[in-house]
Amino acid sequence: MVSRYCRLLLCCLLLLGTAAVAAMTATVMPDAETASLSLAGRLQASPRGVGLDSAEAALSAYRSGSFEPVPGNLGRGYRGGDVWLAFDLDLQAWPQQRAILEVGPAYLDRVTVYLTTNDDTLQRVGQAGDQVARAIAPLPALKPAFPLSLLGQARAIVLVHIQTTSTQSALVTLYRPDRFVDMTVNESLVLGSVFAGSLGLLLLTVAMFLLMRDPVYLLWLLYVAMTTGLWFFIDGLAYHFLALQRLEWFNIATNALGSLSLAMSLLVATYLFDFRQLSVWLHRLFVVWPLLVLVAMAVGLLFDTMFVPSWLFLVSLPLTGAVWLSILRQMLRRQRMALLFGVPHLIYTGLAVVNIVANMGWLPFTLFSFYGWQVAGALYLVALQFALIDRTRQTQVLHAQTRQQLLTQLANRNQELEERVTARTQEMRQALEQVRQAELEQRQLLSMASHEFRTPAAMIKASLDSLRYLEPRIPPDVTARLDNIRQASQRLIHLTNDLIDQDRVRERSLTPRHKRINLTDLVAGVAALYTDAPWLRVQLPAAPVWINADPALLTIALNNLIDNAVRYGEGKRHGVVVELQSQPGAAVLQVADQGPGIPASDKQRIFERYYSKSDSWPRGERTSSGLGLFIVHSIARSHQGSIHAEDNLPRGTVFIFSLPLKERTVNG
Repeated sequence: MVSRYCRLLLCCLLLLGTAAVAAMTATVMPDAETASLSLAGRLQASPRGVGLDSAEAALSAYRSGSFEPVPGNLGRGYRGGDVWLAFDLDLQAWPQQRAILEVGPAYLDRVTVYLTTNDDTLQRVGQAGDQVARAIAPLPALKPAFPLSLLGQARAIVLVHIQTTSTQSALVTLYRPDRFVDMTVNESLVLGSVFAGSLGLLLLTVAMFLLMRDPVYLLWLLYVAMTTGLWFFIDGLAYHFLALQRLEWFNIATNALGSLSLAMSLLVATYLFDFRQLSVWLHRLFVVWPLLVLVAMAVGLLFDTMFVPSWLFLVSLPLTGAVWLSILRQMLRRQRMALLFGVPHLIYTGLAVVNIVANMGWLPFTLFSFYGWQVAGALYLVALQFALIDRTRQTQVLHAQTRQQLLTQLANRNQELEERVTARTQEMRQALEQVRQAELEQRQLLSMASHEFRTPAAMIKASLDSLRYLEPRIPPDVTARLDNIRQASQRLIHLTNDLIDQDRVRERSLTPRHKRINLTDLVAGVAALYTDAPWLRVQLPAAPVWINADPALLTIALNNLIDNAVRYGEGKRHGVVVELQSQPGAAVLQVADQGPGIPASDKQRIFERYYSKSDSWPRGERTSSGLGLFIVHSIARSHQGSIHAEDNLPRGTVFIFSLPLKERTVNG
């Protein structure tokens, strides 16, 4: 969409440039009537190197034949100083009582015109130029223009005093007053069209740079800005539209922009037509040349030397020839940009060289040599904008191809990744199934072994309990060994019970089967199982504590806490206290013992599966927490509850088992 709008805008600019060429042709070629009188070939100029102090001295030198004939208009090269022009005006060949004398170009510093009267006296007509205040100029024209009153005269001599600091070149034309107005309007339209088209290119270039972020557009933006600024100054637009306090800045800007514009054209060409393929050193020269021009212009401004522009222009001529040869070489190599846009560049730079050579006086200095390169330059700028858009389109195509390739590669990689993930998922499923099968077999083995161990362990314990009645008859060393066997059998029974409880928990997959229960009754029922346990004290609230929970899992948890207190907390010796409390939002079950206690560093880790004690435990105490506390912790989490251990001051440990309180009823 953007590319289409850009092409439409460039087509409009191209049509505008064509109209400018047509208008310029109409301006340069007068109509069949004697609308204007070109004085080319009739002018005479003051001798080179001869200074004339006054108009009278110039008139005397002209009449004495000291002036040099000028074959065309004045063109004496890039130099400063004064020069006088003179011509005879035969009023029989120009039967007009009034006329307008125009002396161009607009960048001349000062132009003073004198006219002889019938009594051979000199009359000062006026003064104009870009170093003269606009209020003093006789006519508000783009170039210095002077009204001549020829009433009652048969012959007249016109003297033109030109003062310049850069270029001794001039176009002198005599117009009828009505024709001069038409010519001025046409010329204004041409320059306005060229300048408006250049401004349009500037805006378009800025938009393309913001869109594409291509650094080449910055280079192109500088070139268009410098070229447009050069035309703005040399055609007199800056003089009429800018109110500078110091008029010498018009000369400085004109000279600087002229040199920089030509240098930038070389820089644009080397990137546009890819001269690096031909010669790296030539490419580097074209890149460095604008920097050298900037340095030279800075030196010229610093030392107030106006020879710098002429030197830069002359040095640029062979560089321009090198550009031509490089473009022709690229065209022979079928380089795309050279084939499409090499000819406009050759035409533009060729006419620019014609302008430089005409200023030097080596070719006739005419309206064509002065304006032709500007019109060709406007068309060249439009053509190069097409070139940049074509470059953008090629870049977009390349990016689209690269993007498509990357997308294809990404799709292939995604497909490969999906296949690998599918295969790996299948492998993981098979491995998981194998693990589940192995775990099932392990559970079955442990369950069978636990049940098988439970019966003989109970028989051993019962036999050992019976032997207590024979203790007086048993030797002390045998009694000690029987105590060891009794402790080992008790440990075996506890381990077997833990394994059976763990198996029961796994069978339920720790997914509690909730129902509304009275926790007070459940705790009382568990405590009733310990009928021969005077060491167990139970403290229950008077009111029922109603919760939603799995009674089987809570029974396992409470049994494990009591067994843990008996086994490791010396419960049978010092007693075990089971207390149930109803707190706001939770039911709290506490199991306290008065054993050796648990170090602070291990209070969190004792709920791990088969956790072994650390070095901070008292010597000779528990070596492992087994599975009991791990099972209790798992049951607490499955009920969204918690369990932790605290010190039971002054001695022992208290386990606090909290469950969320769903509903509470007091006294039924």
